[in-house]
Amino acid sequence: MPERDKLSLFVNAPPIAVFSVLADVKNRTAILSGVRKVRLTAPLPVDAGSSFREWRKDSVRLSGIVFHVASFNPPQDITFKQRGLLVEVDVALRLHSDHDGTHLTGHVVVSSRIVPNFVLRHIERYVSRYWTRLFEEDLLEIKKYVEQRANPAWRAGLRSKHEI
Repeated sequence: MPERDKLSLFVNAPPIAVFSVLADVKNRTAILSGVRKVRLTAPLPVDAGSSFREWRKDSVRLSGIVFHVASFNPPQDITFKQRGLLVEVDVALRLHSDHDGTHLTGHVVVSSRIVPNFVLRHIERYVSRYWTRLFEEDLLEIKKYVEQRANPAWRAGLRSKHEI
């Protein structure tokens, strides 16, 4: 049985701004501190069926992690899939307009690609918690990145040319 975790976050920016950053795989190293390198394995622009390889700073995997964009419906939802030897991870993110901002919800689903058994279920729980924590950290960084750019007056010391 698949292991499921939920994510929820409010971003003080319009859904299109949030979606644009979620789909900007080319610039993930500039947006996310945990990503050290990204290689596109499909041409831009990103769409359903696109894939990319990502190397995380805390990962020991020399080959990186391959993500596939399973669904791509701007600016409502985007789903990333990652397949390993034992487990498959799906991260489905939905964006809803909410009071001058975006309510972002997500589901992290970890399932096995082989016949599940008692031992594998424990692995699924561990992997699910790991990926949920990883995506929570990434979404918090995306929130900060988007809000600073969508609301430039929030940046300390920044003044409009009309205020001078």
